Amino acid sequence: MKTKFARLILGTVLLVSSGYALLGYEDQVTASTPVYVISPQQTVITNTTTEVVMQAPIGAKIEIFEGEVMLIAKDVEGYSVVKMALPELSNGVHMLTAEVLVGMDWHYFTLPPFVVHQSEAFTIEDISTIALELPDHQEWDMNGDNEFVPQDEIAYLLSRIDPIAAVNPIDDLSVVQSATTATYATFTYSKPVGATSVSLLKKKVSDDDFSTVSSLSINEGTYIVNGLMPDTTYQFKLDVIGGIHAGESNVVSVVTATEIPPVQPEAGPYQALDFDGVDDYVQITHDEIYNSSSFTMEAWVKPEAFKWKTGIVSKYQEHNQASFTLRLSDGPPIYNDYNKINFSDGGDLDSVINFELNRWYHLAALYDGTSHTMKLYINGVLDSQIGNVGYSTNSSSMTIGVDFLDTANSNHAARYFKGQIGEVRFWTVARSETQIQTDMNNHAATQNHEDLAGYWTFRDGAQDASGNGRHGSIHGNPATN
Repeated sequence: MKTKFARLILGTVLLVSSGYALLGYEDQVTASTPVYVISPQQTVITNTTTEVVMQAPIGAKIEIFEGEVMLIAKDVEGYSVVKMALPELSNGVHMLTAEVLVGMDWHYFTLPPFVVHQSEAFTIEDISTIALELPDHQEWDMNGDNEFVPQDEIAYLLSRIDPIAAVNPIDDLSVVQSATTATYATFTYSKPVGATSVSLLKKKVSDDDFSTVSSLSINEGTYIVNGLMPDTTYQFKLDVIGGIHAGESNVVSVVTATEIPPVQPEAGPYQALDFDGVDDYVQITHDEIYNSSSFTMEAWVKPEAFKWKTGIVSKYQEHNQASFTLRLSDGPPIYNDYNKINFSDGGDLDSVINFELNRWYHLAALYDGTSHTMKLYINGVLDSQIGNVGYSTNSSSMTIGVDFLDTANSNHAARYFKGQIGEVRFWTVARSETQIQTDMNNHAATQNHEDLAGYWTFRDGAQDASGNGRHGSIHGNPATN
C-alpha cells in the first residue's frame, strides 16, 4: 500500500523578516548591503512552482543556474530584496546555484536541493525513485549535517512522510508566572499550525464547565488574559479547530495573587505618555552609551492607530544615519496592515504577532554583539529572531514616540506614533528571557542597575530614573496617563 504524505516545503522556505522588512525603502540600502540567500535555507520538497529570495545591493544582477543552464536572471532595482519565481522544474532532484554581480565582483552560492514531484501526494515509491539518483551526486546534503551518506539522506526524506496526517493537540500550554498577577495571567503555547480558529477556555476550579474567554490569533503563541479575580484558582485550556493541533490542549491551573497590585488592574506600565501622532515626542541627547556593542531596549506600548513605521524608540533620524529603531511595521502589500512591530539595527526583524489597538504590550528588543543576533520579545516571550547581522551606530539623538525626525529638513515628514508609551529602558547588555520577564512588571519609581543606562518612567516629565542623568525633553503636549 502506498503511504501518502502532504505536500511539504521543508526546513523553512522562510520569507525571513530581515529581508522583507527592507521592502519599505528608506534610502538605507547602499553598496555595502550584504549579499545572501534569504530562502530557501534547507531542502525544499514541493509539487508547485517554487521561488528563490535573495538580498543584494541595488544595481546588482542575480542569475540562477542549473548546471550551465540559466533559469532566470533579474536586476536588483528599487528594493534590495528580490523574489524570483523559478520556471517549472521536472520531477526529481535539482541542484541550483546563484551568481550575483555587484559592481565588478561576482558572488557564488549553492542552493539547497529542490525535490520536485507533480502529483497530489508523494509515496514511498516516489522516494525510492529519487533515492536511486543520490549516489551520483555527492554534494546532495539533504539533512544538513555537512556530510553525504546515502542511507542518511534517504532516511531524512523518509522521515518527512506523514502517514495519516496525525493530529496532535497542543500539550505545552503553560503560564508565565513572572508575568502573572492578581488580575491577569500570561500564557505561552505552540503555534497552532494549520488551525482555522483557536479559543482560550477557562473555569474556576469550583465550576463544572469551561467557558470561552477569547478567540486567539492563529499566528501567535502567547496571550495575556485580563479581568481575573484575586485569590482565585482557575483552570485554562485551548480549543483548536483545524490543522495538526486540532482538539483541546492540556489544562493549566493558575492561582492569582491575594492582593491587587497598586499599579493597575491590567498589564501595563505604572505611568505613560499619550502621544497624539502629530507632533508629540521625547528627545534624548546622544550619548556614546547608546552605541554599546550589545544592548536591550524595553517599553510598554499601547497603540491607538496603525500607521507606517511610526516610531516607539529610535536613533534613526535621517538619511544615511542608520541605527536602532523600534517602531510599527510595513503594511500593504507585505502585510495587511501596519500592525506588527519592526526592530531594525543593521538587519530588520518583524514580529510574528499582529498587534491589536488599545491593548498594552511589553516590548524588549535586543542585539547581541557576540553572536550578532537580533531578538524581539513580546510580553516576556521570544517572538522572533535573526542571526548574522551587523549593527550600525550614529551620533543622532534618541527619540521616543517618533521615527526619522530629521529636524534639519523641514520638508521631511517625521513618523509620529499615536498611542501610549511608558517605562522605556535602555540596557548596555543583551538581557536574557528570565531577566526580561523578571523586570517587565517592575514598576519601581527609580532603578539603579549596573547595566541600566537609562530609565524613563514619565512620572516626572522625561527625567532619567536610572540615576545616570540622561534626561530627555518633551516636545508637543503629550498627556500623562
